[in-house]
Amino acid sequence: MKKTFTLLAALCCAFLVKSQGYVIEDGVLTSWINPPEAITIPAEVTRIAPNVFQENKTIKMVNTNAVTEVGEFAFDGCSALESVEMPEVKIIGQRAFRSCVNVASIDMPKIEQIGDVAFHANNQMVEIVLPTSLQKFGAGALSSCLKLTTITVADDHPHFTSVGGVLYDKEMKIILAYGRGLTATTYEAPPTVTTVGGLSFMGVTALTSVKLPQVTVIKERGFQSCVNLVSVEMPEVTILESQAFESCKKLSSASIPKVTKLNAYAFRYCSALTGSFTLPDGLTIYGGSAMVGTGITAFEISTSNSAFTVVDGVLFSKDMKRLVAYPPSKAGILYTIPSTTTTVVGHAFCGSQTLKTIEASSSAITTLGGYGFSSCPLLETITLPSILTTIGDCAFSNCPKLTNISIVGDDPNFVIEDGIIYNQNKTKLIVYPQSKADASFTAPESVVEIANSAFSGCTALTEVTLPNVHTLGANSFSSCNNLVTAHLANVTIINGSAFNGCIKLTNVSAPKVKKVLNSAFYNCKELQDIAFPSLQNLGAGAFSLCAKLKTVDLTLATGLTYIGTKAVDPANGILTITVAKQSIASFFPAQGARLYQVHVKMYDVSVSLDGSDGDVTATVEGLPFVAGPLEIDQIVNVVASPALNYAVLKWTINGVTLAGNTETTLMHVVAGDAAIKVAFTEKPLNEQEYVLEHGVITNGALENNGGTLSVTLDGNDIASGTLVGYGQEVMMTATPSVGCRVQNWWVDGLVVADNQSNSYTHRIPKGNSTVQVAYEISRYPIQYSVVASEGAEGNGTLIAQVDEQLVLSGDEVTHNKTILFTATPDVGYKVKQWLVNGVVQSEYGKSLSLANYSEMAEVQVEFEAKTYVVNFEVDGGNGTLVAKIGNKTIESGSFASHGSIITLTAVPDAGYRLKQWLVNDTPDDNEGLTSQINGLTSATSVVVQFEPIPQYSITYSVKDNVGGDLYAYVNSHAANSGAKFLEGSEVQLTAQLVEGYDVKQWLVNGEAVSAFVELNVTLTRNIEVSIEFVKKKYILTYIGGENGTVQGETTQTVQYGESGSAVMAVPAPGYKFLKWCDDVIDNPRVDANVSQNLIVEAVFDIADGVDAPINEFPEIDPQFADGHILIRNAACIVSYRLMNASGQVVVEGVHPGGEQLLVPMCLSRKGLYLLCIDLSDGSPMVFKFLNK
Repeated sequence: MKKTFTLLAALCCAFLVKSQGYVIEDGVLTSWINPPEAITIPAEVTRIAPNVFQENKTIKMVNTNAVTEVGEFAFDGCSALESVEMPEVKIIGQRAFRSCVNVASIDMPKIEQIGDVAFHANNQMVEIVLPTSLQKFGAGALSSCLKLTTITVADDHPHFTSVGGVLYDKEMKIILAYGRGLTATTYEAPPTVTTVGGLSFMGVTALTSVKLPQVTVIKERGFQSCVNLVSVEMPEVTILESQAFESCKKLSSASIPKVTKLNAYAFRYCSALTGSFTLPDGLTIYGGSAMVGTGITAFEISTSNSAFTVVDGVLFSKDMKRLVAYPPSKAGILYTIPSTTTTVVGHAFCGSQTLKTIEASSSAITTLGGYGFSSCPLLETITLPSILTTIGDCAFSNCPKLTNISIVGDDPNFVIEDGIIYNQNKTKLIVYPQSKADASFTAPESVVEIANSAFSGCTALTEVTLPNVHTLGANSFSSCNNLVTAHLANVTIINGSAFNGCIKLTNVSAPKVKKVLNSAFYNCKELQDIAFPSLQNLGAGAFSLCAKLKTVDLTLATGLTYIGTKAVDPANGILTITVAKQSIASFFPAQGARLYQVHVKMYDVSVSLDGSDGDVTATVEGLPFVAGPLEIDQIVNVVASPALNYAVLKWTINGVTLAGNTETTLMHVVAGDAAIKVAFTEKPLNEQEYVLEHGVITNGALENNGGTLSVTLDGNDIASGTLVGYGQEVMMTATPSVGCRVQNWWVDGLVVADNQSNSYTHRIPKGNSTVQVAYEISRYPIQYSVVASEGAEGNGTLIAQVDEQLVLSGDEVTHNKTILFTATPDVGYKVKQWLVNGVVQSEYGKSLSLANYSEMAEVQVEFEAKTYVVNFEVDGGNGTLVAKIGNKTIESGSFASHGSIITLTAVPDAGYRLKQWLVNDTPDDNEGLTSQINGLTSATSVVVQFEPIPQYSITYSVKDNVGGDLYAYVNSHAANSGAKFLEGSEVQLTAQLVEGYDVKQWLVNGEAVSAFVELNVTLTRNIEVSIEFVKKKYILTYIGGENGTVQGETTQTVQYGESGSAVMAVPAPGYKFLKWCDDVIDNPRVDANVSQNLIVEAVFDIADGVDAPINEFPEIDPQFADGHILIRNAACIVSYRLMNASGQVVVEGVHPGGEQLLVPMCLSRKGLYLLCIDLSDGSPMVFKFLNK
């Protein structure tokens, strides 16, 4: 039968497994299963391997002891870790302590190297000391440490310096770390600084403004996620590395006049960057997606730039052959790529928020770069030329509405069928549109390869069948969230992240797959079982975070030669992995023992005799073997040893005879369960002789071993080792020495029962035999014990010695010897009495001697307990003190037995508390009201002292007495400001808001705290609380709709109770204003006494036969037409209103009739004015003009 056996994580290595559950290999700690909360690394460890404690949630304290190197990710994500002591550590690997969110202190006096992101997000760390031994400080080593304000560096440090919580290199040319806990809103780099180090400002939330007067380089992710950063001055910067300002969402001012290299994602997700963006004259490199996620509507660049040019706001190479970047917020739903363009650079259109159609059929495009049109949420149609030869990875990924991709022209290099793009001969599937609604897909027979990201994000698919596909590209089915089944009959290679994030994937059939590369099935939460019989290479993280994956069967994958780190790292629970060979099991890292159990599929193999009459032995890899589990292909070497007078008859395996093999050796290669047996056959009886061995058993305690032995056959003496014929009888005669006797006879190692005589007759059996005689001296038994007078254990021990040798109770003692008994009382006990054969002895010491021992005796000893006096008192009164042994109260001065447990309880009077305990006049650090003597060992005195409980005041107020009131309560009773209460009292402060106000902030002793309308504080000192209220703000939004617009400020922020500014609904030509969607008919409209957010849309209707367009009135002189505005053809006008830019009506009136209308201007200020005219059909006309 087949069996599986669990292997230790360090197979095939020299390792040491401690009882505590850790594994050490050549001084390297490689695994520690279920470590305690506080750990001290064993003294023999000099290095902690990568990932050993990663994601552990229980460890609170670490002392690395003699360790000199901590590997990468060693304590990554240990969220419970609070304190780290590293007295000898010199090297800390990258991310070694990342996200240890509770680490408050780190001691590393000998550190020399700190790796990248080593202490990232250690949120409780306020200060860190960098010793003079430090030589290398990795990028982002202290990034996102929420409370870090102090980085201490000695003045004489040879490599680093620290100023105001900012770490620099010694010459102050490079900024290495900026404390995230610093509260300053502005920062100006010293004039010596030329470089901002990677991740040095990452996640700093206090900064709103930064000046970098002499900086020339900002390294990768230098200011990433500085979410409140508004402006950056960097006049000398020439290089912005990748993600330099990524996710600085409020960054609205970022001039880069001297930048030559703008690398990928430099301003990604900087959503406050809007409008036109000027690129520098000297720009030579523009990285992919540098501006994705911004509000940039157009690029601008000088014509003197030698590398780039801008046409219609779009960035091209100077020769217009390469389209480099399309502004992500550029207006317009259609874009036609120029005919000169041969290449759409990777990420060129990535993140376009408006495009629906891209026309490129008339262009010269041959190459479409990776992610060229990715993440365009509205994109529906793309037309490409037939000369296109290359489509990069993920060129159309994350375009959920893209349904129409077409190629125009003769002899195209790609085939499009049903919206799917193939190469010309349909051997490679390149793009499967995300917008396709089909639930299943079967690839054509011709397809042998799936391109990278070809199906990525296709959420409609639930089943795919790839009958002849050999290779799946990287990310080919990633994020297909509804994919359940994948039929991969001929697939041999599954590249990295191919099914990453397929959270419903349950069934995968891939009988021929040889390579499953990194993260191929990462986060496939429903995947439960794996069985890839042809697998040779399993990449790192291939099945990580597969939450339901419990078993991995690789027993048929005998060719498996590589397994990457955390290849089958489960999301939860213990994963069971079964492999074909022990050598394959060794690929799994030692730290995996906490995540999975590795088993090797084994086969039952046994080697035995088929009958008897001989022996059989076997070895496997040079070691003895009888029976047990072996893996496939192991070799068993078997040797048969026939007994005297016997020969090999046959060999059988599982009952089948090996024909023609009667040799004494056999070599067997394991291919399954095997019961190997050998059978012997007897030689003719007349040929059989057997060896007879005889002698006296050696006994060094007896002279001459105690006697002699003579052996005769047919009256003749025979020597030991003589061959004697089967069935003959041999006479054995023993002759004891003086003072000795026959103890027993032995035949072939077994005692002959009931025979202590001096003679024995031996009949030669069918086989070799050995006969021996043993002699002895007479001895007497001794019994001894402890009388259990006061406890089941007897309160002490008793030993016996003869000639300084220990004798156990029941042993026999040689005649005339002296026995010395020694009693050892337990602590607190003493010898009470000795008894010999029940008679009390006069000796009361700790020893007793029995001389000339000549008959059996029984010796006993009895112990009794010691007692001590116990005194206790209250020093100075103000409370009481009670002492108990068990439930019995005792008085001061009482005597108690040794080992007694005494509990003392202090009860302070009202208004008092415990000050201290004194035990035998020595202060005790016990702060509780109960003290305990755990095992009384001497006279003891206990004193307790009490002291008054201090009182503290609570003072509270409302800033400027505006916006609400503040009340305080202690134990549900109102507390006046300035009142005092006992230390530890809980104070509840409650804010009562005036309508229209919110809480702005609470201050406790001048420091801001987080709370809304209630705040609880504990009195441990005098506390002063203040609260500040602020008026609520609301957003007013006015929308014009499809048939008109809104003039004025369409989005307004207004405080509670105040009024917004005027807006006017202006209809499109041929339409008239009816009302606002909330049934308000005022136009212009002013919303007063605002108390909530508002979103309204103007409602228009078709005008009744009157065309009333909005006209751009020419600029006029205020005195035109004698201080009036002259309007001709005014017969249809009913009334008019003249308003300023704030919506205030300056002049209004009714037209008296006639073909002309003079409107008095009465303009006292310069600026824009609106003249609104109501026509007889109810529709309006609006004129605007500028008063100079």
